[in-house]
Amino acid sequence: MGIKRNKTGGSVDVSGLTSEIASKAPLLTRKTPNSYNRHQSAINSDTLHIYDFLPSSQHAYVKQHDIASQDASEVSTALELGVADAISHGVELHLPMGSLCYNSELQITHACSIKGTGQSSTYLRPHPSYQGWGITVDDTWYDASQSFGMSINSTTFDPAQTRFGVRLKGFSILGNRTNGAYQHGIRTFQRVDQMLWDDVALFYLNGTGFDLGSYGTDGNNLGLVRESSFRDITVRGCGSSEHPSWQIGSGADAGDGTNQLEFYGLKSVYNMSSANIVSSQKQIRRITFDNLMLHGMDGHASAFPGHLLRILGIIRSLSIKKLKANGSHNVAGNRYGTIEINSSNGFSPQEIEIDGDHRSCAGHGYVINRGNRLLISGTAQPASIGGNEAIFGPNCVAAEGSHYDVTANENDRSILIDPTVSSLIAGKSARESFA
Repeated sequence: MGIKRNKTGGSVDVSGLTSEIASKAPLLTRKTPNSYNRHQSAINSDTLHIYDFLPSSQHAYVKQHDIASQDASEVSTALELGVADAISHGVELHLPMGSLCYNSELQITHACSIKGTGQSSTYLRPHPSYQGWGITVDDTWYDASQSFGMSINSTTFDPAQTRFGVRLKGFSILGNRTNGAYQHGIRTFQRVDQMLWDDVALFYLNGTGFDLGSYGTDGNNLGLVRESSFRDITVRGCGSSEHPSWQIGSGADAGDGTNQLEFYGLKSVYNMSSANIVSSQKQIRRITFDNLMLHGMDGHASAFPGHLLRILGIIRSLSIKKLKANGSHNVAGNRYGTIEINSSNGFSPQEIEIDGDHRSCAGHGYVINRGNRLLISGTAQPASIGGNEAIFGPNCVAAEGSHYDVTANENDRSILIDPTVSSLIAGKSARESFA
């Protein structure tokens, strides 16, 4: 996947990571919605339902979660037309309790709201033979000249011209990871602003659950996401040896990239590859996680050989509060960290603050090789830690007052600190030594 590991604990070159991931997914071909009329029953409504666009012969199969009997092409067309109508009329598209089986990518190009009955009752299911992304939010950014659908002095408003502000709520994308097809969940393409995701889950996709900011075309609008919130999001059983379980990235042109994202209650559980917050050229700034859960598979045959979350490259001002962490080892007994902090393309993360409850199971806690201005604190549960509470590698640059302070009792596991950096790290560095 283009990742080169330095076994001595040095920097990790992931300069080609984002572009390689993008190259493995189908290119985005923008669609032009067909011309059609909404069903008469929905014309005067403030909301509309996917059943308005789906043949009645398919309704029972949806309610019964019977994807084998569904016509995936009919469902995909209904989703496309429903989104187009929601955009053009400025109304919300409702999805029913049940399963909707699709076989093409749903593209959202302007502001709209899609709402199911909940992540445990409304499922979007890729057809077993389908490979690619389920949903792409495409270029829905804030542009004062057009995003509001009106000019400052205009007396008319066109909701179909409002681009920023996509809302996704109350559904899951449930994959078929056992069939080998690379199926992914939700991604952004080019610049996207002011999204809100609420009660959305990505389950058992043999690919990436979500990717924010990695995809874009050449020019000024390379991938980035700004000013967006994500609440009660679950990523479970996603990822592969070629794809991260979830990723926050940023395009490669100069200047600020992905910026001001807020996550509340993100649960990353039993995934099959690392999650990445990574940028090798364009900085990612002001990312906040509150009540983040990272849970690996302890000694399970499916446990992957890697850290649960990797913070790599030009990451500035990232805060993780009230972390719930359970690291893991794989069936071969190799131990990995819950969170890795390292460099990418010569750039190191800075201003990283992590605080929370760390129960590392059989893995390590933090694996830190490159990082400036780090503040790591909280409570460890040493009786359950099979690895090390923290490892500060020989190439760690803990400049400008980095501090490690995790409260634990006397039988806590080691904190491994290379002698070249021990004087730069507060906390237990005087007691522990590099092994």
